[in-house]
Amino acid sequence: MALDIVKAARDRMFVQEFDRRAKLLPHMAGAGYIDRLRVLDELIEEQVIGVDERHLVLGKIDGVEWIMSGLESGNEVIWTIAEIVDRRGHVVRKFDSDGLSQIGQIGELAVVQHLYRELPEPRVSQVKHVSQVDDSLGYDIVAPSLKFHDMVQLLEVKTSVRPGENFNLFISRNEYRVGLNNPNWSLVCVQIVRDQPKILGHLPITAISDRFPNDQDNLVKWASCRVTVPRKLLNDGLP
Repeated sequence: MALDIVKAARDRMFVQEFDRRAKLLPHMAGAGYIDRLRVLDELIEEQVIGVDERHLVLGKIDGVEWIMSGLESGNEVIWTIAEIVDRRGHVVRKFDSDGLSQIGQIGELAVVQHLYRELPEPRVSQVKHVSQVDDSLGYDIVAPSLKFHDMVQLLEVKTSVRPGENFNLFISRNEYRVGLNNPNWSLVCVQIVRDQPKILGHLPITAISDRFPNDQDNLVKWASCRVTVPRKLLNDGLP
């Protein structure tokens, strides 16, 4: 219901038109006419939407607890609401890939736990969560490959709570350099969906390296890039 009301505010629907439509919609348990008016009142009270000259209008989401919580947990409906209301992205950008350190930790731990489950017992001790000791190495985890146990993989884990067909992340110049110089380096993408981490897949940096900027001289050098990876480019699971 909240999403429908926010869409009505985006379209600057007349309050009377919203009321008339709410009466005509199917009445289901917990989603009847009175329920829609209650949610409308709550959204107005929280200033997520407002009323301007008898029109519903968009408000703000900053500081609205249930929206902040939903963004952090990867709730797809709440992300849609937030992106409609927060038109310039001032708030949702804070929740973009690795925007919160605890989200990054959740993704890394999910990868470590997956390795523990899938690797043969003698190899489990070779899994090293190195970013907990040094986060400047250009990768987060050192582990045997799940496909070729004698091969050691360097895994740089990126975690996002943003739903959609594209995976957004930030990569540092150091991570990029290490990836180019080590063929056993992989970027691992983890999606948080309703507080649950899901490993979407992996890819080598060479799959997207042609998109990175080139320094023109020594006076200005890039330090970090925001990267959008279509999920269809990801290889399933871990390398």
